[in-house]
Amino acid sequence: MKYAVTYEVLVEVARYFGLSLLVVGGVFEIIGAIGVLKLPSFYLRAHAVTMTVVGGSITPLIGLASISIAEGGAEGAYLATLCVIVAILILITAPTGSHALVKASILVNSATRRCLEKKGSEDGDWRRKN
Repeated sequence: MKYAVTYEVLVEVARYFGLSLLVVGGVFEIIGAIGVLKLPSFYLRAHAVTMTVVGGSITPLIGLASISIAEGGAEGAYLATLCVIVAILILITAPTGSHALVKASILVNSATRRCLEKKGSEDGDWRRKN
């Protein structure tokens, strides 16, 4: 009987831990949305989006895996495995995609700057469109 109570307590702890991770993921999403709206440049917005994707999608996936393990059964283990696999894929692809976008933006801006310098801009400001 002592082991059954301990198992019940562990199941409840895993369930509440998963629910708290779901809430934390929602908070990450809200903070990231505010960051995307308020930050001034493309590079800062790209950083905010990447942090939102990582914090706002991986955290709830881990929480869902915890809840599904707490529920038990073969379906719970299968769902937990899928959640962990998807979280790992997001953890790999989100920063890589963000880095590719920022790198392309840097290359395009430097190419534009070089092109305007070759044409001989009168005022020297390559950002201004006349």
